[in-house]
Amino acid sequence: MGNFYAVQGPDRQGKWKTSVSNHDNVFVLRVSVGGTIRSLKQYTKEEVTRGPIITRLAEGRRLDGRLIAGIPLDEHNTPSVILSRDDDEREHVTQQAEVGKDGRFAFLGLADGHYTLRLNPQPYGRHRGGAGMNAGVGGYTTFGSESLNKPWKKTVSIRGGNLRLDPIDLHAAGILPGRVTGTIFQPADGTKPFANAFGYVCDVGNNYDTVGGFYYLIDFMTDADGQFTIDHCPPGEYVLQFDANRNGGGREASVRIRVAPETTTALRLFAADAKHRFAVKFNIGDGSSRDIHAGCALDADTIAKHIDPKTGKLPFIEDDKERFRAEPSVVNCQLEPLDKTITHWPASVESFEFGPGNLLKKRPSDVVIPNVSPGRWRLTASADYNSVYSNRETLLTREFTFTEGMPPMQIELPAASLAGQFRNPVQPAFRPGDYESIEAIPRQPGLPTRTCYGQNDFRFVGLAPGEYTVRILAGGCDENRIEHVIVEKGKVTWLDRSVLKASKPSEPAKSPAKQALPPTAPPSQ
Repeated sequence: MGNFYAVQGPDRQGKWKTSVSNHDNVFVLRVSVGGTIRSLKQYTKEEVTRGPIITRLAEGRRLDGRLIAGIPLDEHNTPSVILSRDDDEREHVTQQAEVGKDGRFAFLGLADGHYTLRLNPQPYGRHRGGAGMNAGVGGYTTFGSESLNKPWKKTVSIRGGNLRLDPIDLHAAGILPGRVTGTIFQPADGTKPFANAFGYVCDVGNNYDTVGGFYYLIDFMTDADGQFTIDHCPPGEYVLQFDANRNGGGREASVRIRVAPETTTALRLFAADAKHRFAVKFNIGDGSSRDIHAGCALDADTIAKHIDPKTGKLPFIEDDKERFRAEPSVVNCQLEPLDKTITHWPASVESFEFGPGNLLKKRPSDVVIPNVSPGRWRLTASADYNSVYSNRETLLTREFTFTEGMPPMQIELPAASLAGQFRNPVQPAFRPGDYESIEAIPRQPGLPTRTCYGQNDFRFVGLAPGEYTVRILAGGCDENRIEHVIVEKGKVTWLDRSVLKASKPSEPAKSPAKQALPPTAPPSQ
């Protein structure tokens, strides 16, 4: 099937012939009349060589249709109209119709049977850019026939006559491209336009280092006033990235966008506009030093022992146990829109060092996230500790409605924590991608179970006081439970290192296999 043989004819008796290679074992015979495929069948080498192939063309039905839209149809937005035969595996004919300027199309010479009509949006090839090549210039495309949008489909049946379809509303199908315009300001100084910057519309799945060496969908450039226009963008969710140097390697700014069909999405990004900045402030207990140390799972005495009185910073602490007691966690915050009308939102995670040095300062907020539109959002905050070993837990998930000029969100956390260490004898030397599951299960009703993913240690910051059961699940080990763990207000409960017990070879492991560290925040849907 690797070679294609064009056969002229047939003659007046309907006969034709051609020579084929002895090395071919499977053949596909396609018969076209007037530019329309009337028959397509597959044959084996035995069927081809043992006698003449008899092809009977169907009487030939006609299928007529029309595309309608609220905007003019042109080469950028007219979808491909494709018809495929469904009820004959050997004669699987796929045809594409030419669409006129009035949206009309027709398929000729069809046999009776069941078909699927598909409207495929205009394909957008993914281009490659980055170091060593100019993005979009001398680069190459991949998946050139693949669209980012699912095709519109309709099942049709032809029986005994021609078929005329009702007009197909492309607006209702939601497959026409949208338009994106906007003004970009310097991320470091929201009063200056991001002039002559290169922009890229990227697939969300390839957000990581897209400009620096992976794929983008559409590229554009801002003018001297930081303004840009994308006339045709397929509907969907993307990452919009900007780079002052077209050769890439770094991403100076990025934001997630949602493009609706037949709609202009107007953006104003990174502007120094306090009305669209979402701020968070963490409050622990009464705000005293004792409460803050307790809520952050830090040992005040250990910190005082190692801290540099001149700089107020901690040096590198050799002892793992003391380092774990002294080095603070980082709180990561990420927003996810809950309203489909929100057109753009931050692509990055904002971080805040969750330690006394920051929390004891007089500050209006701890985390500030720009480019937030009015509407419903979900905030996910995770506490992340990363030193010799690391651990992370989802601290909280909160849904809220953002309004212009909204004051900082106050997040109250208990002045109590739980922390400890463990050792897995099955994997004494941890691997970077492996994390064990640790649960703090409350004995009193009304409190949720907290879960931390750690390598050789765990922290539960801002944990409500009470009695808990600590449950450690590690691959290849028996479940380890520590009962009657008391967490008190204003204190950190430090658990001694637990040595896990390897499961017996004859018994299946009671705990799940090692798992990858969960993402900082759930992806946008």
